[in-house]
Amino acid sequence: MELHSAQIQKVHLTGTQATLLIPLREKALDSRSSPSLLHDTMVNEIMAAIDYDFGDMEKSDNDSIIRARHYDDWTKDFIHEHPDAVIVHLGCGLDTRVTRIHPPETVQWFDVDFPDVIELRKHFYADSAGYTMIASSFTDPAWLSDIPAHIPTMIIAEGCLEYLSEDEVRMLFSRLVGHFHHGMIAFDVMSRFVVEASKKMLAEKMHTVVRWSVDDLDEIDALNPDLKRIDAISVFESPFTKEFPLDLSGAEELHIPLEKLRDMIRLVRYEF
Repeated sequence: MELHSAQIQKVHLTGTQATLLIPLREKALDSRSSPSLLHDTMVNEIMAAIDYDFGDMEKSDNDSIIRARHYDDWTKDFIHEHPDAVIVHLGCGLDTRVTRIHPPETVQWFDVDFPDVIELRKHFYADSAGYTMIASSFTDPAWLSDIPAHIPTMIIAEGCLEYLSEDEVRMLFSRLVGHFHHGMIAFDVMSRFVVEASKKMLAEKMHTVVRWSVDDLDEIDALNPDLKRIDAISVFESPFTKEFPLDLSGAEELHIPLEKLRDMIRLVRYEF
């Protein structure tokens, strides 16, 4: 899949939608690094084609890159096991996962995000056989009607569920497992410490807040009995940190114990 357009686009996103620019920049920086963890060949083309001042945006270290690599690998594994799979990327933003993975023609891929995000995304991607963009908040149940229910489905919710309340997450899970017959969902959770620490920065710079925090993974298990946890990986203990180290100096300055550090950001995968 190639980018649809390279014309310069002014970005006017605000609130939660604007947060998509944080991982976009991080992935562009990774693509210019040696070694690169994602080997993203498209992200720099998108970065070059958007007009946005990244000047006061804090660098979020490498955790978003490690997170993306795990989701890429999990998605590839799912497609390998189910060559005719449905892939649903919630809160896709301007992420280039579909081009990084380059799924076979037998896969149906759906990227879902707010209408203003999809409007921007359509300057770079176009719907095609096997690839569809859906302009909707993923908390709106209506978008599910556009997606087949009987095919094995991989759902990716990267860096987006923390902007919901716990009740909203519970309702989303209920809708997903109620619609799709079989599949997996991968998402990330942050501890209460991280959520509280990030609120001020996100409120000041992005005019949004994160709300859902998880200290004990049993809290997720209790949200829906049809979800069965099969993976839980701390970003700080990921094998990819060996080739793409994380800067832990801030944690050391705050005297955060190792156990608390492990629980700060976790990547989880559930089957249903």
